[in-house]
Amino acid sequence: MTDQQKAYAKELERATERLQIVQAMALASEEPHRLVDVLFDAVDVSDASSRVRAEFGFSEVQAEAVLDAQFRRLSRRDRDRMAQMVVDTQAAVDELTELANGAA
Repeated sequence: MTDQQKAYAKELERATERLQIVQAMALASEEPHRLVDVLFDAVDVSDASSRVRAEFGFSEVQAEAVLDAQFRRLSRRDRDRMAQMVVDTQAAVDELTELANGAA
């Protein structure tokens, strides 16, 4: 693997992590009532995180990102922006995957 491919692989790793967070945020923002119901029943933050992971199938990092989000992110404009971020980040991941594998 060349140095350039290693750099692409590192950038790919970061972009993939970002994609997972953005996807979780997008899903949670599309189902705010479901999210609030889960949070309402939680005893504390740790329980909320566990419940969000179980309910939505999120990783710990994804659940924490959702829990850290502000409710103003639930507006239609922000949900649309989040959906576009998913598309853009997925495109970046796809491109970096090709570059990291030397297909450019």
